[in-house]
Amino acid sequence: MGADELPAPARRQLRIVGYITAALMLGGILASSVAHIVGLQTGRWLLKGWMVWLCVGVFPLWMFVAPHLALRSFLRKLREARYLICLTCGQNLTGLPEDHKCPECGTAFNAATLADRWTAWLRTINRKPE
Repeated sequence: MGADELPAPARRQLRIVGYITAALMLGGILASSVAHIVGLQTGRWLLKGWMVWLCVGVFPLWMFVAPHLALRSFLRKLREARYLICLTCGQNLTGLPEDHKCPECGTAFNAATLADRWTAWLRTINRKPE
């Protein structure tokens, strides 16, 4: 894991947030487009001001807020597990023997080394390890 590389578990969580954000954006665009087309055909405008505000204001704002919330959630999970999270798959390794293999992916780990690598990563993103 390089100094500026995001670990696989954090990358996975941010990717999921990206998919949800894209789905919300596309859903909002689709809903406003359908409402506009119906308004053109029937003369009844279904596209209200709140719909425009939702598509133009809330969804783009969510694109900036969601990754921050995902990172905060991941950091909370990391602290709760006392930095015993597998670097490969994100499995919580709390309660396993000191030198063992991850039950999910089979990667060998040492608890002290694992904690050191996570705290080094936290320093690269300017977060204080707790």
